[in-house]
Amino acid sequence: MYSLKCDTFWLKRFFEIETIKNKKIKDITKSDVKKAFGELLKKYKRGSSALNSCATALRKYYNYLNDTTKYKLDLSIFNIKLPKRIHKTPSAFLFRDVINLFKENYHKAKKFTERRDLIAFLLYSITGARKHELTNLKIKNISSAYGNNASVFDFEERKIKIFQSKTEEYRSVLLPPIAMKYVNLYLEEREKYANRSADGFFINANGENASESIMDRIPERFQKKYNVKFNLHQLRAGYVSDLYDNGIDLTMVSRIIGHKSVDTTNKHYLDLQNKEMMRAVKRHPAFSIRREKLKEETKEKTSELSKEALQDYIKNNLNEIIKYIENKKSSSEAGNDRKG
Repeated sequence: MYSLKCDTFWLKRFFEIETIKNKKIKDITKSDVKKAFGELLKKYKRGSSALNSCATALRKYYNYLNDTTKYKLDLSIFNIKLPKRIHKTPSAFLFRDVINLFKENYHKAKKFTERRDLIAFLLYSITGARKHELTNLKIKNISSAYGNNASVFDFEERKIKIFQSKTEEYRSVLLPPIAMKYVNLYLEEREKYANRSADGFFINANGENASESIMDRIPERFQKKYNVKFNLHQLRAGYVSDLYDNGIDLTMVSRIIGHKSVDTTNKHYLDLQNKEMMRAVKRHPAFSIRREKLKEETKEKTSELSKEALQDYIKNNLNEIIKYIENKKSSSEAGNDRKG
């Protein structure tokens, strides 16, 4: 459904262009397509992403018409050299920042919907879910121990199952204890508001399953209420960066996040400023030279300080030192007399 919405959006934009809208679809030429793409490039500053998305949608549409109608449309008109996609790695919204914001505001929230948004914010951070995947999270995918009449919510396995629309597969995510506490609180409160027909984990103010638009507007509501600016995909990037920064191999990170290719994880999700990368760079020999120099400088300074400290001590305690030496000398002489 998400892909269909994107394709529909770009098809509408393409067929609204002046060069295209007055022509029959069978009469559209490669020259028309080039002009139309030029208009799109001016209008949408996203550049390569816009053109590639539009071209993909058009190929699908032309194939559909060829398969279902008498049309024999020429798909070669879309064989145009397009700019390479510019992949921008989202800046990661890390867990430490998420949990600080969450703890500060959860118990202050006056409305159920505000607490629901904060729970969603936390779950995005600790599951790495795509923005539309949590919208479709069902109660049954959270705990097999959960029952309609249960007064206490028991998460025996502490897992939730997230359906990935891209791969059409489920992936299980282990929930940390800190999340369990607040998820239980939310579920207890959800029971008071939810309609009998509502099977979604997230519900709206009327007790019905929350729509995708409700989840999409979480960043907008957070900006107004908490003065924090972000998008939901930054939380997914934060999940990846948190795992990688804490020593998890990139291949394993890719499997955990639900990617089929490690390249996807590396190219689109790892924040280039992550700590692991910085540590790796500092292993270059150029950094070791500086480290050795600092060690030598520190050693010299320590040695100089020790000499100065010793001189000051002798100067300030000279009488005591002389008495101590004389006493030691007297003791030594007395011992020698006894032996003789």
